[in-house]
Amino acid sequence: WVNRRGHHYEAELQLSPIKSYLGGKYSIPGHDPVTEQYALTANYTLQSYEDQDFERIAVGGLFQQEIGQWLRIYSLNLQYEDYQIGNEPRTSSFLIIPGLNWTWVNADDRLFTTHGVLFGFEVRGASTALLSDINFVQGLLHLKWIYSLNEDNRFIVRGDLGATAIREDFQKLPASLRFFTGGDASVRGYAYNTIGHTDDDGKVIGGKNLLVGSLEYERRVWNNWGIAVFVDSGDAFNGAAPEMKTGAGVGLRWRSPV
Repeated sequence: WVNRRGHHYEAELQLSPIKSYLGGKYSIPGHDPVTEQYALTANYTLQSYEDQDFERIAVGGLFQQEIGQWLRIYSLNLQYEDYQIGNEPRTSSFLIIPGLNWTWVNADDRLFTTHGVLFGFEVRGASTALLSDINFVQGLLHLKWIYSLNEDNRFIVRGDLGATAIREDFQKLPASLRFFTGGDASVRGYAYNTIGHTDDDGKVIGGKNLLVGSLEYERRVWNNWGIAVFVDSGDAFNGAAPEMKTGAGVGLRWRSPV
């Protein structure tokens, strides 16, 4: 906390051989401090992984508002990115990106949901008429549904759908704005960002579009311990026809007290 008017700041540091992040956020309560907030943000991201390398600096601001079960975020970010993917030449871009992110949640318990639905959508873009290097529009839909048969058994369904329209050549779309999938939060059984459109040498360079779906069954077996079985499928692709990659597996779950 900074002062008695409710101003506060946050700082975040993540270090990894694959991707590192340093960010800061200064928040100011809005007219209704319970439901409204303004914020100034700044962050630095460095990724070095499987010919998907980029360095990004971004500053911006946002307005956040809660109305009923909706969380609405309107943002404006200035971003400079230096990147190289696959055999593409190393290049850089400057973008001014306005965006919105609306999320609707109806859940009986936010910490451990037994019955709930999450629906969210994001829209962002840039234009050369507003001093950006390229013209693009990108949209994302998120869906998650949780249904419990009883205290010990529940189903979890999730899906993500994304699409990008870009006037210039696809190579001019920065690495951080391309779609990839694969990894523990998307298509399990595949390594991080190893699913996507490939170049002539078979290297994954990301895609304009995204389609991911998952079905999971979880059963509590003892106290806070449980097991889960799942099937995930998805692709990041160009064009209209994805080549879905599917992974299935089993997991051990522990419900943390925090």
